[in-house]
Amino acid sequence: MGAPGSGTLRIIAPMSEWYRKYRVPEGAIVRYQYPIWDELLVKRQNVTLEEASVFTRAMPRLDMLVITKSEVRIVEMKPNAALRDVGQAMQYETSLRRDVMLRERLDRPIRVVMVTLKENANVRALCEGQNIEYIVIPATELNISA
Repeated sequence: MGAPGSGTLRIIAPMSEWYRKYRVPEGAIVRYQYPIWDELLVKRQNVTLEEASVFTRAMPRLDMLVITKSEVRIVEMKPNAALRDVGQAMQYETSLRRDVMLRERLDRPIRVVMVTLKENANVRALCEGQNIEYIVIPATELNISA
């Protein structure tokens, strides 16, 4: 997301609420800014006490994690999605498959969703090729300027 004061949070929050309102089924578990507890990072050898004390901040962080009865969703919110964001979402999927905290819930499919405010044909094509759902929210529905 962006650094505090960057304005990104001001846009991401309403995008997240829109997605939750229109795309998340009732009864689903939703977590914002979910830190992925990737086993490769958690079980590193020779971790210093200082490193261990900041693990939560060091873990890859999902904009939104949605757990339904039938699937686990990684939802990335990008006001102006770029090609690099597709790679980021794919890496999140790889790391989430190794999440030590969600191990018992990862028996269901993982679906990646890219949510943006601006259509980008290249990003859409890459998402479709990687089986990533691509959603464009009209900025007018959020009452913000993208």
